[in-house]
Amino acid sequence: MAWVRIEDAINEHRKHLKAGPAACWLWVCAIAYCQRQLSDGFIPAEAVPILGVPRGFAPLVERLLDVGLFDRADGGYLVHDYHDYNESRASTLERRAAQHAAKVRAGTVGA
Repeated sequence: MAWVRIEDAINEHRKHLKAGPAACWLWVCAIAYCQRQLSDGFIPAEAVPILGVPRGFAPLVERLLDVGLFDRADGGYLVHDYHDYNESRASTLERRAAQHAAKVRAGTVGA
């Protein structure tokens, strides 16, 4: 199971207040997608419709871009400052490998 980190005062942050609740839900779903896919904050454009807002997502994406929560990238978008709060793909894979190795040494794999 993947976890994401979101600041507990996010609902009071000026960018989120400007973006509004629907855009913020899309932002949260985008972060969850990035962590699950280990994409380092990248969301392919074709993935946006499956991120929790199936209709009317285009203006929400524009709002996220306008307030600085998303950045444009080739083929999609980047969650702004994603790595300030979430691990990189490389760090996640390294941590998982270390956890697996520790379980193997302890003889608890699959237990």
